Amino acid sequence: ATFIASTFSSNSGPGLVRTGTGALNLTNCLIYRQSNDAVRVSAGTVTIGNCTFALNNGWGVTNNGGTVSILNSILWSNGLGGVVGSATVNYSRSQEVLAGMNNSTTDPRFMDVTIHDFTLKMSSPAINAGSNEAWMATGRDLAGNTRKIGTEVDQGCYESPGGFAGASVLIEIF
Repeated sequence: ATFIASTFSSNSGPGLVRTGTGALNLTNCLIYRQSNDAVRVSAGTVTIGNCTFALNNGWGVTNNGGTVSILNSILWSNGLGGVVGSATVNYSRSQEVLAGMNNSTTDPRFMDVTIHDFTLKMSSPAINAGSNEAWMATGRDLAGNTRKIGTEVDQGCYESPGGFAGASVLIEIF
């Protein structure tokens, strides 16, 4: 199964469960407020790219026997942590240290989690912190906006409209 630009929220149990052989691909997805894990894997292959898993009561991702790859994603403020079990994780942000290339434990600075706004503040360290892939040149984020605006893609399911962190704007009124 493939899910692109999909949102899963407030379900009883895990958001998605991968059992049996086959693949599950998630791109630009938001999974939040699950009563358990965002994604639970017991077999098969799961590829997660530019996703945000937040405020779930369990783990962002639980792997009990499949093959899991995570790229450019944010796994934040989950009850038990970001990832448990074996996973290849790169250019991602989690509440605990994860092995892999360019991962971080720095707060992604979501706009306002109290109203489930997981877009990134302009001061977010997740802006321009991802790894570019060919599809991003014409791709879209969860909101339908251009996927890559700055020099590098943003982490998570939303691309910041400014495309660069720490921007300041000077407005002159005459």
